[in-house]
Amino acid sequence: MNRTPYHCGLLIISTLIVFASNSFPQVAPTFYRSDITVGNSPASLAVGDINGDGKPDMAVLANTISTASVSIYLSNGDGTFNFKTSFSSGFTSVWIAAGDLNGDGFADLVIANGYSRSVSVFLANGDGTFGPRSDISLPGRIESILLADFNADGKPDLAAPDFEFAPQMSISILLGNGDGTFGPNVEYPTLNTPYVVVADDFNKDGNLDLAINGQFGGPATLPVISNNSWLDVGRRSSPSMNR
Repeated sequence: MNRTPYHCGLLIISTLIVFASNSFPQVAPTFYRSDITVGNSPASLAVGDINGDGKPDMAVLANTISTASVSIYLSNGDGTFNFKTSFSSGFTSVWIAAGDLNGDGFADLVIANGYSRSVSVFLANGDGTFGPRSDISLPGRIESILLADFNADGKPDLAAPDFEFAPQMSISILLGNGDGTFGPNVEYPTLNTPYVVVADDFNKDGNLDLAINGQFGGPATLPVISNNSWLDVGRRSSPSMNR
C-alpha cells in the first residue's frame, strides 16, 4: 500500500489509497485508485466486517511520538468508505489485526503494543464501535501480530513474534477460547529478531504453518515453523533466503 503524506507544520495528514479492481476471467485486472484522508501517520490497517452487514470495513491504526489511535471506516459496498469513529489505543501501538474472536459475526480487533510488551483486544459492539480494551502481557516487544486458526477449531488464534535480539528470539502462540480471550502463551524459537509472520499450509498436511521474517542480525534465513498437529506448533526449519 502506498501512502502519500502531506506536511503542514507539525501535523501530518496522510492519505489511504484504495485500488478497486475491474477484471474478468483471462483478462489482466485494471485497478482504479481512490484516496481516503485518514489523519496522522497511519501505520497499519486491518480489514473485516465490523458491523455485520457483509461488507469489508477498515480499521486504520495511526501513531505518532505521543499517541496512537484507531479510526473505523465502514464500507458502502461500492469501494468507498465512511468514517464511523476513532478511539485511543495507547501510544506504543504499532500493528492491528481483525477477526471474529467471540463468534458473534462481527470483526474484533487485536493491536500489538510494541515496547509495552503486550497486545490489546477490542471486541466489536456490532454497530461500528468497540467495547473496552483488554490487555494481554507477552514476554517480548510485539511489533506485529497474526490472527489465524492454527488448531482447526473454528476460533482465531494469535501469533505474535517477539521482536527481540538473542536470546529472546521467539514467537508466541496463543490459542483462542472463542469468547474474545486467549489461552496461555506458548513460545517457539525463531531467528534474527522476528518481525512479520505469515501463515499457510506450506507442507500440504492440512495444518497452518508459519514463516517469520527476521529483520536484524545473523544470517539471511527465513524460519519456517511446521504445525505438526491440530494442537501444537512444533518443528522449525530455517532454509536460506536471498534478499
